[in-house]
Amino acid sequence: MTTVAVVGLGRIGSVTAGCLAELGHRVWGVDVDAGKVASISAGRAPFLEDRLQPILQRAVASGRLTATGDLRGALAESSIAMVCLNTGSSDEGGTDISGLLEVVDQIAELYRAGEFSWFAAPCRREHTTAF
Repeated sequence: MTTVAVVGLGRIGSVTAGCLAELGHRVWGVDVDAGKVASISAGRAPFLEDRLQPILQRAVASGRLTATGDLRGALAESSIAMVCLNTGSSDEGGTDISGLLEVVDQIAELYRAGEFSWFAAPCRREHTTAF
């Protein structure tokens, strides 16, 4: 199976990481929020989601899911990176993609070296249809 780095362990990233691990992939979940990393490391969802709890517990117990704050380390171990970051509002009322761009810059360094492929899944604010 493939080794995947899931960047962002919010609602989209936690579910993605857990489900990929459940399917047998080796997954590195990455987040700058130490609370989310600790929660996933303990096999708990960082938000209320009853059906995700047992998936995360099995994934962590099996060693297929590891949560970390070390993006470079996770990318070095992975062949695919999935970016699941919240793209909130900017001060001007638009979409703030600065966090996404920062992560993409870091991923691009390893991508240019031919070390892996990547997929970005930016999360938009609810009830919006445009960036």
